[in-house]
Amino acid sequence: MLHTLEVRSIRLLTNNPNKIDQLVSFGVRVSGRVPHLLPTNPHNIEYLRTKSERSGHLISLPPRLLEQADEVLPASDTAGAEQRAIERG
Repeated sequence: MLHTLEVRSIRLLTNNPNKIDQLVSFGVRVSGRVPHLLPTNPHNIEYLRTKSERSGHLISLPPRLLEQADEVLPASDTAGAEQRAIERG
């Protein structure tokens, strides 16, 4: 389509370096990349991290924080743990 429209070069809105490589391999001159900036939130952070780590997407993410360790309680104290959790809210 770009060849039909006689587009000589493009600035591409993407975080995916594979898209740039594919367009170049088809003879499209990519004159620049505009990053798609996404604010992270608790619902998309792992999705964005997966895209970055597994697919090589060029996404700047906050560092991974150590997960909060849950309190380990003896099996005999599970009722007390449930009550304490309710009290903490």
